[in-house]
Amino acid sequence: QLGSLLLSEQGMRIRRPHPDEQVSVRFGLKGKLHIVGRSGSRSAKKLWQEYAIPPWMREQIPILYYNEQPIAAIGVFVMREGEAQNDAASWQVVWHMA
Repeated sequence: QLGSLLLSEQGMRIRRPHPDEQVSVRFGLKGKLHIVGRSGSRSAKKLWQEYAIPPWMREQIPILYYNEQPIAAIGVFVMREGEAQNDAASWQVVWHMA
C-alpha cells in the first residue's frame, strides 16, 4: 500500500464526483492542464517546476481522477475540472503516506 486518500477538515477542497463518475488515484501526470486560479493551460512538467517539485518526487504525488479526467494533484494543485463551487458539493482531501 502506497498510502490512503482521506476526507479531512484541513485538506484540499475539490468538487464531489457526480454519481456517474468513477474515482481513482494514479501516479504520474502528463499533458496540458488548466489549474484553479490561473489563466490558460500549462504543461504538467512546467507546473511541477513552478511548484518546486523535484523530478524524483513527481511520480510519488497522487493524482485524483474522476473517470479519465485528472482533478487534483493531492496537496499541490487542483485542476479547473475539480474546482469546488460551494461547501455543500465539495470534499476536503488529504493523502497520508503508508
